[in-house]
Amino acid sequence: ITGAAGLTLSGGFGRLGRRFGLACDNVASFDVVTADGRFVQANDNENPDLYWGLRGGGGNFGVVTAIEYRLHPVNPIILGGFVAWPFDQARDAMRFYRDIAMDAPEVVNLIPGIYWEDGSPYFGVEACWSGDHDEGEQWLKPLQAFGKPVANAIKPMPYVKIQSGGDAGAPDGIHCYAKNGFVGSLSDDGIDLILDVFQRTPKLYDIFFDHCGGAYSRVARDATAFPRRDMAFVMAIWSGWKSAEGADEKVAQMRAIWRELEPLTQGYYSNYAGTDTVSTRDRDNYGANLERLVALKTKYDPTNLFRLNANVPPKA
Repeated sequence: ITGAAGLTLSGGFGRLGRRFGLACDNVASFDVVTADGRFVQANDNENPDLYWGLRGGGGNFGVVTAIEYRLHPVNPIILGGFVAWPFDQARDAMRFYRDIAMDAPEVVNLIPGIYWEDGSPYFGVEACWSGDHDEGEQWLKPLQAFGKPVANAIKPMPYVKIQSGGDAGAPDGIHCYAKNGFVGSLSDDGIDLILDVFQRTPKLYDIFFDHCGGAYSRVARDATAFPRRDMAFVMAIWSGWKSAEGADEKVAQMRAIWRELEPLTQGYYSNYAGTDTVSTRDRDNYGANLERLVALKTKYDPTNLFRLNANVPPKA
């Protein structure tokens, strides 16, 4: 539920990211309209401070009107699909996933999640292997063979098909809410807590993870404004509903659920954070980059015109 610009400004995870990096890592230049109405470019040579901040600092510094990306050649047919297990196998399957994900090749992205379907919970992993197909088939076999999956649909397919696989679940006009945090590691106790919370709380949300590491972690933390290069996963809870009726109650329930899961996390990914992040978490999230972000905000948007975001306020 974000466009290419919003995705990029706050970082930009994707199914090819462990191989090529965040979307913001692949930006050569931005065109920007600043708060005072100036049109500027931001790249290595022009306004490099703004270029730094736009790569992970979100929509805090101006209106981005164009982005020039660096591109990579990729086979348009990837090896991908979904493997799923019933909830009574979720604990073992999730531990197995964790163990293979930590040292996975950079050409594979593995997105795990815990979902409800027809009133029953299950654990599933979406795989996207963008390298050699023969190698991918061999590497993915243990995942497909683990336990007794109820779904196993990994096969060659167009990348655009797997990329659009979640579109039906988030149609135009949907009301939604999410909370998230970066996860350094998934311990056995952490997995147990996640499954326990999911099973006993209202059946209105899913839990999913972004698979980090690889090219994401090869960029120095101070090279861009993106906050956490050292994390293994992003964990998020997400809920969507067709009508705004009862939204306040649902949001309150989601916040209560997240309070139980938040101790497993450090900081947050602002593309999933909405507008209710709190400043007390910014220090944990951005670390030494926070002062630099505040200085940049003070320079380019001193009145905090651009504030309907994961906001970095200017210096008072």
